[in-house]
Amino acid sequence: MELSDYAEISDGEFRYHVRDDVDPEKFADWIQLTAHREVSRISRLRALAVELAKKSKETALRIARLHDHKGLLTVIWAEEPRGDDTWEVEKLWSELGETHENVGHYVPKFNKGEDFGSWDVTGK
Repeated sequence: MELSDYAEISDGEFRYHVRDDVDPEKFADWIQLTAHREVSRISRLRALAVELAKKSKETALRIARLHDHKGLLTVIWAEEPRGDDTWEVEKLWSELGETHENVGHYVPKFNKGEDFGSWDVTGK
């Protein structure tokens, strides 16, 4: 799966225009889904990713990974979330039966040109 399947990359930069013709179901494939021990949690994460892509394909492309650890959702962002991105994820998570307070958002600092392995925790 390539980014070009979902977006057009301009001038070799990671600036993209999201293609309107891509089905939200396919956008969910862009996000890596992992869960602690229980495979059933992956289907919940898949539902979250699909619903998020239906609401905002741009937001879905900014997420690199979703991880469910016993109801605690970790969101790893491929780039800095914008506007209401974090709230949209939390709202959808609560619609799946979890509390929005059980969501952590992280942006790897290497995406900002800093050391690999450093993290920024994003706020609301």
